[in-house]
Amino acid sequence: MKKIPQDILGNIVLLKFPRRTLWLVKKLKARKFLKENKTVKTVLEKTGGFSGKLRILKTKYLAGIKTKEVIYKENNCIFKFNVDKTYFSPRLSNERKIIADEVVKLCKKKNTKIESAPTNNKNKSVRVLVMFAGIAPYPIVIAKKLKEANKSAIIISNELNKEANKYAKKNIQLNKLQNYITLIDRSEEHTSELQSHSFISYAVFCLKKKKNTKNHYTQDNNKCNTLPTTD
Repeated sequence: MKKIPQDILGNIVLLKFPRRTLWLVKKLKARKFLKENKTVKTVLEKTGGFSGKLRILKTKYLAGIKTKEVIYKENNCIFKFNVDKTYFSPRLSNERKIIADEVVKLCKKKNTKIESAPTNNKNKSVRVLVMFAGIAPYPIVIAKKLKEANKSAIIISNELNKEANKYAKKNIQLNKLQNYITLIDRSEEHTSELQSHSFISYAVFCLKKKKNTKNHYTQDNNKCNTLPTTD
Protein backbone atom coordinates (compact mmCIF):
# COMPACT_ATOMS: atom_id res chain seq x y z
CA MET A 1 0.00 0.00 0.00
CA LYS A 2 1.23 3.46 -0.86
CA LYS A 3 1.91 6.01 1.86
CA ILE A 4 -1.38 7.17 3.34
CA PRO A 5 -2.08 10.91 2.91
CA GLN A 6 -2.07 12.54 6.32
CA ASP A 7 -2.54 15.84 8.12
CA ILE A 8 -1.05 16.06 11.60
CA LEU A 9 -2.89 18.59 13.76
CA GLY A 10 -1.07 18.53 17.07
CA ASN A 11 -2.64 15.70 19.08
CA ILE A 12 -4.76 14.43 16.16
CA VAL A 13 -3.84 12.97 12.78
CA LEU A 14 -6.23 12.73 9.83
CA LEU A 15 -5.62 9.78 7.51
CA LYS A 16 -7.10 9.47 4.01
CA PHE A 17 -7.37 5.85 2.92
CA PRO A 18 -7.95 4.62 -0.64
CA ARG A 19 -11.48 3.53 -1.44
CA ARG A 20 -12.40 -0.07 -0.62
CA THR A 21 -9.75 -0.27 2.12
CA LEU A 22 -10.96 -2.83 4.66
CA TRP A 23 -12.02 -1.48 8.06
CA LEU A 24 -9.66 -3.90 9.83
CA VAL A 25 -6.73 -2.64 7.74
CA LYS A 26 -7.61 0.95 8.67
CA LYS A 27 -7.67 0.08 12.37
CA LEU A 28 -4.33 -1.71 12.20
CA LYS A 29 -2.71 1.15 10.29
CA ALA A 30 -4.09 3.64 12.82
CA ARG A 31 -2.70 1.73 15.80
CA LYS A 32 0.68 1.42 14.07
CA PHE A 33 0.70 5.17 13.46
CA LEU A 34 0.11 5.83 17.17
CA LYS A 35 3.01 3.58 18.15
CA GLU A 36 5.37 5.33 15.74
CA ASN A 37 4.24 8.90 16.58
CA LYS A 38 4.13 9.41 20.34
CA THR A 39 2.93 13.04 20.18
CA VAL A 40 -0.22 11.98 18.34
CA LYS A 41 -2.98 10.78 20.66
CA THR A 42 -5.91 10.29 18.26
CA VAL A 43 -6.24 8.89 14.74
CA LEU A 44 -9.23 9.88 12.60
CA GLU A 45 -10.12 8.88 9.08
CA LYS A 46 -10.94 11.68 6.65
CA THR A 47 -14.07 10.36 4.94
CA GLY A 48 -14.63 13.35 2.66
CA GLY A 49 -13.27 16.71 1.61
CA PHE A 50 -14.32 20.13 2.85
CA SER A 51 -17.95 20.74 1.92
CA GLY A 52 -20.80 23.22 2.38
CA LYS A 53 -20.59 26.97 2.82
CA LEU A 54 -18.81 26.46 6.15
CA ARG A 55 -16.25 24.07 4.58
CA ILE A 56 -16.64 21.34 7.17
CA LEU A 57 -14.86 17.96 7.17
CA LYS A 58 -16.34 14.55 7.89
CA THR A 59 -14.19 12.18 9.92
CA LYS A 60 -14.44 8.79 11.66
CA TYR A 61 -12.66 7.68 14.82
CA LEU A 62 -10.05 4.93 14.33
CA ALA A 63 -7.74 4.72 17.36
CA GLY A 64 -6.41 6.44 20.49
CA ILE A 65 -8.25 8.92 22.68
CA LYS A 66 -11.83 9.47 21.55
CA THR A 67 -11.84 13.19 20.79
CA LYS A 68 -12.13 15.47 17.81
CA GLU A 69 -10.82 18.57 19.58
CA VAL A 70 -7.39 19.60 18.38
CA ILE A 71 -4.63 21.34 20.33
CA TYR A 72 -2.34 22.71 17.65
CA LYS A 73 0.69 25.01 17.72
CA GLU A 74 2.22 27.12 14.96
CA ASN A 75 4.08 30.42 14.63
CA ASN A 76 4.43 30.62 18.41
CA CYS A 77 0.62 30.48 18.77
CA ILE A 78 -1.74 27.85 20.15
CA PHE A 79 -5.12 26.89 18.70
CA LYS A 80 -8.02 24.73 19.81
CA PHE A 81 -10.79 23.60 17.47
CA ASN A 82 -13.07 20.71 16.53
CA VAL A 83 -12.12 19.14 13.20
CA ASP A 84 -15.74 18.24 12.39
CA LYS A 85 -17.23 21.63 13.24
CA THR A 86 -14.69 24.19 12.01
CA TYR A 87 -12.37 24.78 9.06
CA PHE A 88 -8.60 24.81 9.53
CA SER A 89 -5.64 24.06 7.27
CA PRO A 90 -2.14 23.47 8.72
CA ARG A 91 -0.76 23.82 5.19
CA LEU A 92 -1.35 27.58 5.34
CA SER A 93 1.01 28.02 8.29
CA ASN A 94 3.81 29.61 6.25
CA GLU A 95 1.36 31.83 4.36
CA ARG A 96 0.00 33.12 7.70
CA LYS A 97 3.55 33.98 8.76
CA ILE A 98 4.22 35.83 5.49
CA ILE A 99 1.01 37.87 5.75
CA ALA A 100 1.70 38.68 9.40
CA ASP A 101 5.24 39.85 8.59
CA GLU A 102 3.86 42.16 5.89
CA VAL A 103 1.37 43.69 8.33
CA VAL A 104 4.20 44.31 10.80
CA LYS A 105 6.17 46.07 8.04
CA LEU A 106 3.15 48.24 7.31
CA CYS A 107 2.83 49.16 10.98
CA LYS A 108 6.52 50.03 11.17
CA LYS A 109 6.10 52.42 8.25
CA LYS A 110 3.28 54.10 10.13
CA ASN A 111 5.32 54.09 13.36
CA THR A 112 2.50 52.65 15.46
CA LYS A 113 4.61 51.89 18.51
CA ILE A 114 2.98 50.73 21.73
CA GLU A 115 3.92 52.98 24.60
CA SER A 116 1.91 50.90 27.10
CA ALA A 117 -0.48 47.98 27.09
CA PRO A 118 -2.47 48.15 23.83
CA THR A 119 -6.20 48.75 23.82
CA ASN A 120 -8.69 48.65 20.99
CA ASN A 121 -9.39 52.32 20.32
CA LYS A 122 -10.15 54.38 17.26
CA ASN A 123 -6.87 56.31 17.40
CA LYS A 124 -4.75 53.47 16.04
CA SER A 125 -3.65 54.14 12.49
CA VAL A 126 -3.70 50.60 11.08
CA ARG A 127 -6.83 48.49 10.85
CA VAL A 128 -6.89 44.93 9.53
CA LEU A 129 -10.06 43.11 8.54
CA VAL A 130 -9.85 39.32 8.27
CA MET A 131 -12.92 37.87 6.56
CA PHE A 132 -13.78 34.16 6.63
CA ALA A 133 -11.51 34.07 9.68
CA GLY A 134 -12.56 30.67 11.03
CA ILE A 135 -11.02 29.94 14.43
CA ALA A 136 -8.92 33.10 13.97
CA PRO A 137 -5.50 31.74 12.89
CA TYR A 138 -4.74 34.76 10.68
CA PRO A 139 -5.84 37.40 13.25
CA ILE A 140 -3.93 35.62 16.02
CA VAL A 141 -0.68 35.12 14.09
CA ILE A 142 -0.81 38.74 12.91
CA ALA A 143 -1.50 40.00 16.43
CA LYS A 144 1.29 37.84 17.88
CA LYS A 145 3.80 39.23 15.40
CA LEU A 146 2.68 42.78 16.16
CA LYS A 147 2.99 42.20 19.88
CA GLU A 148 6.49 40.79 19.49
CA ALA A 149 7.44 43.84 17.39
CA ASN A 150 5.91 46.21 19.95
CA LYS A 151 3.47 47.54 17.35
CA SER A 152 -0.26 48.14 17.55
CA ALA A 153 -3.25 47.76 15.24
CA ILE A 154 -6.96 47.06 15.28
CA ILE A 155 -7.61 43.56 13.96
CA ILE A 156 -11.21 42.61 13.18
CA SER A 157 -12.05 38.91 12.87
CA ASN A 158 -15.24 38.08 10.95
CA GLU A 159 -16.65 34.57 10.55
CA LEU A 160 -20.00 33.02 9.61
CA ASN A 161 -19.59 29.74 11.54
CA LYS A 162 -20.86 30.22 15.10
CA GLU A 163 -18.89 27.22 16.38
CA ALA A 164 -15.71 28.64 14.84
CA ASN A 165 -16.40 31.97 16.56
CA LYS A 166 -16.59 30.18 19.92
CA TYR A 167 -13.19 28.63 19.35
CA ALA A 168 -11.82 31.92 18.00
CA LYS A 169 -12.77 33.59 21.28
CA LYS A 170 -11.03 30.82 23.24
CA ASN A 171 -7.94 31.04 21.05
CA ILE A 172 -7.68 34.79 21.42
CA GLN A 173 -7.77 34.34 25.19
CA LEU A 174 -5.30 31.43 25.11
CA ASN A 175 -2.79 33.62 23.27
CA LYS A 176 -3.56 36.67 25.46
CA LEU A 177 -4.40 38.89 22.50
CA GLN A 178 -7.75 40.34 23.61
CA ASN A 179 -6.38 43.87 23.29
CA TYR A 180 -5.50 43.37 19.64
CA ILE A 181 -8.40 41.44 18.14
CA THR A 182 -12.07 42.37 17.92
CA LEU A 183 -14.25 39.35 17.22
CA ILE A 184 -17.43 40.03 15.27
CA ASP A 185 -19.95 37.49 16.51
CA ARG A 186 -23.03 38.21 14.39
CA SER A 187 -26.04 36.30 13.18
CA GLU A 188 -25.67 34.31 9.97
CA GLU A 189 -27.73 36.85 8.04
CA HIS A 190 -25.68 39.85 9.13
CA THR A 191 -22.32 38.10 8.82
CA SER A 192 -23.12 36.78 5.38
CA GLU A 193 -24.11 40.28 4.27
CA LEU A 194 -20.91 41.72 5.75
CA GLN A 195 -18.71 39.17 4.00
CA SER A 196 -20.52 39.36 0.69
CA HIS A 197 -21.07 43.02 -0.08
CA SER A 198 -19.48 46.22 1.20
CA PHE A 199 -16.21 44.88 2.61
CA ILE A 200 -15.53 42.53 -0.28
CA SER A 201 -16.29 45.36 -2.72
CA TYR A 202 -13.77 47.55 -0.92
CA ALA A 203 -11.21 44.75 -0.89
CA VAL A 204 -11.62 44.30 -4.65
CA PHE A 205 -11.17 48.04 -5.09
CA CYS A 206 -7.88 47.83 -3.18
CA LEU A 207 -6.73 44.89 -5.28
CA LYS A 208 -7.32 46.86 -8.48
CA LYS A 209 -5.75 50.07 -7.22
CA LYS A 210 -2.16 49.24 -8.13
CA LYS A 211 -0.85 47.00 -10.87
CA ASN A 212 1.71 44.25 -10.25
CA THR A 213 1.05 44.43 -6.50
CA LYS A 214 -0.72 42.00 -4.23
CA ASN A 215 -2.98 43.91 -1.86
CA HIS A 216 -4.40 42.81 1.46
CA TYR A 217 -7.39 44.73 2.79
CA THR A 218 -6.70 47.19 5.58
CA GLN A 219 -8.67 50.32 6.29
CA ASP A 220 -7.15 53.57 7.52
CA ASN A 221 -9.35 56.63 7.39
CA ASN A 222 -11.00 55.32 4.19
CA LYS A 223 -7.59 54.82 2.52
CA CYS A 224 -6.30 51.59 1.08
CA ASN A 225 -3.05 50.30 2.65
CA THR A 226 -1.12 48.22 0.11
CA LEU A 227 1.23 45.40 1.03
CA PRO A 228 4.00 44.52 -1.44
CA THR A 229 4.07 41.14 -3.13
CA THR A 230 5.79 38.33 -1.22
CA ASP A 231 6.28 35.93 -4.12
